[in-house]
Amino acid sequence: SSGTSTQPGGKASSITIFNGATGTITENWNPFSPTELQPTLGVLYEPLYYYNLASSAPPQPMLATGFTWSADGKRMTITTRDGIKWSDGQPFTARDVAFTFNLIHKTPALNTSGLKLTSATAPDDHTAVLTFAEQQFAQEPNMLGNTPIVAEHVWSNVADPAKTINPNPVGTGPYKVKSFSAQSYVLEKNPSYWQPGKPQIQTIRYIALATADAASAALTAGQVDWMSSFLPGLDQLIKSKKDLTYVNT
Repeated sequence: SSGTSTQPGGKASSITIFNGATGTITENWNPFSPTELQPTLGVLYEPLYYYNLASSAPPQPMLATGFTWSADGKRMTITTRDGIKWSDGQPFTARDVAFTFNLIHKTPALNTSGLKLTSATAPDDHTAVLTFAEQQFAQEPNMLGNTPIVAEHVWSNVADPAKTINPNPVGTGPYKVKSFSAQSYVLEKNPSYWQPGKPQIQTIRYIALATADAASAALTAGQVDWMSSFLPGLDQLIKSKKDLTYVNT
């Protein structure tokens, strides 16, 4: 649509997204918060594995490349991926994984799944060992797929990890925050992202709109490229717009 500007290779490409919020945007990049901004999980912060809940495919390795359980389900050993950097240039290691799980353990407000962790250690830079008070096989998808891994060198200085808005997020994801305002925020490509050739889009601009009607108008006028929103009469709305399509989830 008209909101996209692309050059070969995606070097100067950009898209505009309606973030689903009407009115002003409240800044919150805390990946542990229930009110974090839309791209915080997955775009700025990443888990150990990616689970596609819409398919039966096995989880895909992200920050981890392997894991094993002890026979009694009370210990998980994780192998972390080499060569990853945080968006501030610091190296990512298994120590960050151990720190993240210890942070969740010692901060009850973050332990929303009731993980029965007793300790998390990193015997070396590529190995994290999680030990539990009881069998935790059922927690595997939550631990590997739903736990955002955070940087020890940043979060060890956070006074209250449950309440911070994390104004200067440092993640391993494909994007980092470029700017923020109450009306819009912009993410830019993380130049040190670990997946070769990704992302292909240089900048992403998220905008707020005043009303649902304004969202509909922006979509049909080509002012936004993507949105996740309930739009009444959608089929009729886009009937004459051959460049628009949707997925109903």
